Order: sequence, then structure tokens, then C-alpha cells
Amino acid sequence: MPAYFFSNFQTGARPGPYCVESVLYWDQYAFWPEVKPKCVHCGSLHCRMKGWTNGKTIDDLDEPFRFFARRVECNGCHRSFNSDREEVLRLQPEFVQLVFKQYCGDHTYKKGVTANLVSTVSFLAASQESLSSVQRLTKEIQGDNYANTLNLYSAFEVRQKQRKRRYLQL
Repeated sequence: MPAYFFSNFQTGARPGPYCVESVLYWDQYAFWPEVKPKCVHCGSLHCRMKGWTNGKTIDDLDEPFRFFARRVECNGCHRSFNSDREEVLRLQPEFVQLVFKQYCGDHTYKKGVTANLVSTVSFLAASQESLSSVQRLTKEIQGDNYANTLNLYSAFEVRQKQRKRRYLQL
């Protein structure tokens, strides 16, 4: 079972019905039932889920995506914490930490980068390429993905219209 799941939703910032933004929801407690939440403040195991974070943008080679982590509230000390905090992840099994590092990357308060992008930047830096080559490479990859997505959605719409015409002719 994957340690995360992607979802898509319409955004107003992109043109038309062809564009969706990927979203990653991080909830290690739902993905792995054997992983129990433990309060980082008092150490209590009596915690309950309390919604999701406001989200942050994570940059990846393919496309940026929105990242949401589970909010947890301790029933002992009544304090809340996010499931993506370093202190929380250190209390989790090593495989959870590795999955988070690979798929969710490194974060600040509002932004983050995936391990794939960090590896690419490190490789280009070691090969003495300029930083502008990173921007060119990500734009090229993202542009190809965007064009492929547009082609896919337009083909889908054409097919839907053809089906509708055939249905109306019957």
C-alpha cells in the first residue's frame, strides 16, 4: 500500500477544465495502522486526528503539487501538532521516515522540494552546470507533461462528444 495518495482538483488559477493540480495527503497513521500517533509534547499515546494543515507547495521535477499533512491533538496535554514535523517523524519507524523523505521531500513552513529535484540539482551542480540549467530542465519536463495532459483531456472530450452524438442518433 502506498504511503500517500494523490488527488486532483480544479483550480481557478489555471485555464479551463483541462487543468488539475495534484495534491498529496500525508497521513502515516491511516496508511500504516501499526504506526500510532505519539504526542511530541508529553509523550502520550492518547491522540486523535484533528483535520489537515493549510497546505504548502512542493516543487518536483514533473510539476509542483500541494501537500497537506494530518493534524493531531493530544488528549493528555491538549496540544496539537502536524504529522509532518521532524520531531514527529523521528518517533516513527525508519521506513516511514524514508518514505516521507522520498515522496514528500524537505520542507520549510510554506514550501518544499522533493528528493528527485534535490538529486537533479546536486547532479547539475557537480557537473558544473549553471543554476539556470535547472530551471530550463524543469520547465522542459513540466511543459511536456502539461502538453501531454492537454492532449489527453482534449481527446477525452472529443470522445465524449462522439458518444453523445451516437446516443442522440438512436
